Amino acid sequence: MPGAATGADLISTIASLQSHNSEEGFPLYASLKGIALALLVLWTVAANSLVFIVLYKNPRLQTVPNLLVSE
Repeated sequence: MPGAATGADLISTIASLQSHNSEEGFPLYASLKGIALALLVLWTVAANSLVFIVLYKNPRLQTVPNLLVSE
């Protein structure tokens, strides 16, 4: 079939694109990605901590379903 790409063609194209993209801007992109993921982890830990504090301080919320959510 004319114009049909084979698997080897696709692999070589992907490899050339990856090598081209890794030369330019990689440290900046990796740094921003790392900072964003670190902020996401901190935000998640803070939010889950607030849920645990609310469940601990309010006995009325200490039902079986809520305690299962907290686990």
